[in-house]
Amino acid sequence: MDKNISSNTIISNYEVKELFLAIGLGNPTSIKFETASLEIGIHSVNVGKKKYLLKSSLRNIKPEEKATQDAIINELSLYKVLENSDVTAYQKIVYSDITKKHIDVNFLILEIQGVPYKKKVFSIRERKLVMYQAGEQLAKIHNIKGLGYGSEKIGIEHSWFAAYKKLVDDIISDLTVKNVNVDTNRIYSVINKLSFLLEDVEPSLIHATIWKGNIYVAEKGTKFLAFAGWENAMWGDLATDFVRLNPVRGTMNNKSFIRGYLSVNPLVIDKNFHIRKNLMKLYLGLRALIYPILKWRKDTQKYIYKKIEGRIMISESLRYLEGVQINE
Repeated sequence: MDKNISSNTIISNYEVKELFLAIGLGNPTSIKFETASLEIGIHSVNVGKKKYLLKSSLRNIKPEEKATQDAIINELSLYKVLENSDVTAYQKIVYSDITKKHIDVNFLILEIQGVPYKKKVFSIRERKLVMYQAGEQLAKIHNIKGLGYGSEKIGIEHSWFAAYKKLVDDIISDLTVKNVNVDTNRIYSVINKLSFLLEDVEPSLIHATIWKGNIYVAEKGTKFLAFAGWENAMWGDLATDFVRLNPVRGTMNNKSFIRGYLSVNPLVIDKNFHIRKNLMKLYLGLRALIYPILKWRKDTQKYIYKKIEGRIMISESLRYLEGVQINE
């Protein structure tokens, strides 16, 4: 079990089996608890040759941790938007329930098609083709516009700046509680200096965690299938999804991905876009810094790596943003 995630908050494998039988998806041949965040637990379930992912909210949570209760509801609301669009880049929900009819938690079940991109060996040509297709689908996702900014999980705001500020404030608060030092003076200085660039941003549907582990492809051939991991999706600045496809090189350096994207959405990649992208890199760096502290045992390899990654992203984004001249 992950650090800070108590075992009594996660539904058991036995409960998973009983749930699958009750809703008619069959008798699981294998059940594996995969991971848990401070919001949801995830189990992978096989029924014969079919593969499923069960996401469930946590039980025994404190009243002030309402975001945990809203995580599944938030994801369901975003899936409903996707289902009413021409986007195909998501795993399909085969069952969901927030009425507590079958079990005392909210849950959704996805049928998993294909395999993660990072687990498949490609030729250079095949890799370019898949990335082009992924770029096309991300552009279609970004073309879906909302009426506000944020999500049901964090709240809907009337401007992207207000939503962005709330996202950063929440993480800074968590870092402070955990006695993790970050230079808040530098962080809020660049945010306040460049806040005007966030006021006129359109509320696009953004995935917020685009990376190769969340890209699924067909087991055979070179077909892109879906983006996985929609837990943090929200309405906001589409520049968010260009921060990191590859942790080192970044999405903007993946030319095939960008070509696919631009074939659908003629995005203007100018100085303002790069500033907004770095503001989102700052946020994602802060999130990468707090994530292992809340979730994993200290001094494990993944704990250390994620914290280093977060520090690098924060440092790089601050250095870029502090160099921006407003009158340029």
